[in-house]
Amino acid sequence: MIAEISRKGWEAFCQRLTEFHRGRMIRIEVLGQTGSMETAADDVPLQRFILEEREGECSDVLLLEAGGTEEQSIQHRIIEPIHLRLKEQHDGRFKQLEIQAESGGTIITFHPGIPQNVLDGLPTGGM
Repeated sequence: MIAEISRKGWEAFCQRLTEFHRGRMIRIEVLGQTGSMETAADDVPLQRFILEEREGECSDVLLLEAGGTEEQSIQHRIIEPIHLRLKEQHDGRFKQLEIQAESGGTIITFHPGIPQNVLDGLPTGGM
């Protein structure tokens, strides 16, 4: 099952994800220049996932902050997101968030997965 989060629900989704998944482990993979997925961070705790809506500017940004200490801190910016899709692998939990954006593709893998109730009340579209 794949659930796409409607643009209207992105801010609420980011808030819920930060609230319910802060401190839990994630892996961040990005589409590299060679066209293959490259690991940007592995097994780091999520700190924040926020949507920066930039009025008057042309590009919104999804900001992902992860890491346990300042030395391990990671900031990954996703410029002008287009699609946010959760992929469910098993046990009723979404294991991956796939983000397509003008800046490229990003896949965030969650350990443990995100329960389906994080989507309660959010505008989504099944695929």
